[in-house]
Amino acid sequence: MAGGRRDLSGRAAPLIINGRARRLDLALPEPMIAIEYQGIDAHDDPSAVIEDSLRTTELQLAGWLVVLITKATGRGRAVEMVREALALRQQQT
Repeated sequence: MAGGRRDLSGRAAPLIINGRARRLDLALPEPMIAIEYQGIDAHDDPSAVIEDSLRTTELQLAGWLVVLITKATGRGRAVEMVREALALRQQQT
């Protein structure tokens, strides 16, 4: 997590959402924005798709904005999307 806790391996420490530990690809905890990479390699199993969908829904219901990124998104557009999410959060405060 950007600016957040890290475990001993350097990976982002999990968030607790609805009593369950959830690891995010990248999280901005203060504005509650999650950035998740959706890759084909991670979703080659139907159970992975189901688990990712459940996690995304839980995050959204807990008030998180979830930005989904794919290989096709591209770096520039990904940055724009995160900036848009940050601007949306600022409007909400």
